[in-house]
Amino acid sequence: RGNGQRRRTAMAEDLVQGLARDINCLAEDNRNTRKRALQKITDAVLGASPPLEPAVMASAWERALRVPLLKLFGDPTEKNREMAVTLVTGIVDKLPDLSSTLPTLVPTIVSRVGSTPFEEPCEEVRLLLLDISRLVMSRAGTSLAPHLKGVACVCAALATDSFPEVKKGVTPMAKALAAAFPEALAPHAPLIVKALAANLSHQHSRVRAASLDAICALLLVDASTLPDLAERLVILATDHAAPVREQCTRLLGDLLVQLPDPEPQYARLLPVVVHGLCDEV
Repeated sequence: RGNGQRRRTAMAEDLVQGLARDINCLAEDNRNTRKRALQKITDAVLGASPPLEPAVMASAWERALRVPLLKLFGDPTEKNREMAVTLVTGIVDKLPDLSSTLPTLVPTIVSRVGSTPFEEPCEEVRLLLLDISRLVMSRAGTSLAPHLKGVACVCAALATDSFPEVKKGVTPMAKALAAAFPEALAPHAPLIVKALAANLSHQHSRVRAASLDAICALLLVDASTLPDLAERLVILATDHAAPVREQCTRLLGDLLVQLPDPEPQYARLLPVVVHGLCDEV
């Protein structure tokens, strides 16, 4: 085991030394110099053959790559930001443990898309930032708990994005947060619900359906926003898209069964559920 560790450490040192010039070029003023450096690092780290061992990649990431690459999330050039986020996503996907990465990665993402108006002006890059946020959510486990406020802000802000793919993409992340951290997320759930609620009237039926799905999951964490949603839920029960009406009936029925104290919600939700059960579709 000791020999294996020494071998991996040596491999990481060789990798960092081989990329030293390119890593330094990430801070150059010329945008094309930064772009070429990003491409060379991407080829060496993600395109290596045979693939780098996760421990080797983790060592190189912590030693030399993490700080300069995260800084490029704010690069003035859209293409460089796109390349930096894509490269970091590929690295994060291979790291054996994210606990030491989260204290810098999560605030970096928050700084770009954690509030509106977005610091990140490009919707394609915002979608990439959502992708890495979802990856972090799926891989971080309990080590994400100290960063829930930042992740919740990202969810809430991206739910207001004008790009429909981002609006839809936020919803599974919100559901996953509610499932993984039902107690710790409670103070932050209303923020996400209020942002998602605006999408219940979106022109795309899939956005409406996905938003409702996530909202119902979040209401099981904290139901304090439910009274404010009643009018929107009534409208969804008569939605022109049959799949949305069907989903509304099913989810609200499930909500009444699963809420810890459903009785105060009967007057609001039962008429909506009964209306759905009478739907001809």
